[in-house]
Amino acid sequence: MHTTWLVKNASAFGNHARPTSDRDRILPIGVTYDEWYAIYFDVLKIGQPAISRSDDDSRTIVGEFSGDVLGYPMLSRIRGYLYDATFEANEVSELREECDTLLTQTSLDTAVSGLQKLIFICDRALEENLSIYLMCD
Repeated sequence: MHTTWLVKNASAFGNHARPTSDRDRILPIGVTYDEWYAIYFDVLKIGQPAISRSDDDSRTIVGEFSGDVLGYPMLSRIRGYLYDATFEANEVSELREECDTLLTQTSLDTAVSGLQKLIFICDRALEENLSIYLMCD
């Protein structure tokens, strides 16, 4: 769904859409569309999607959701596959806490997988004191 970057300066990276530091790097892991959908629509039950489009006759793709997810300000930033999401280095621990909290509230395999990936991404960012930039593909 997104390309996961760990970056030193999320604003600078966003302005150039390429590495701006020798510490910037891609992580070979990210949340899939199905995992994102399960987290937001099946677990958090955020309601109706803001837009959708039909890929083919068999599947409707939800592009985004609107509004904020009550109690999850960091997770609220991952609005959909059409939007970048950034988390400054000083916000990563809060994102991780939100993922941990939500992980204890679900046993849905797809959502658990996505949350575990987000926690892994947060752990790498925390270890290296870097920001997270989820770039839409």
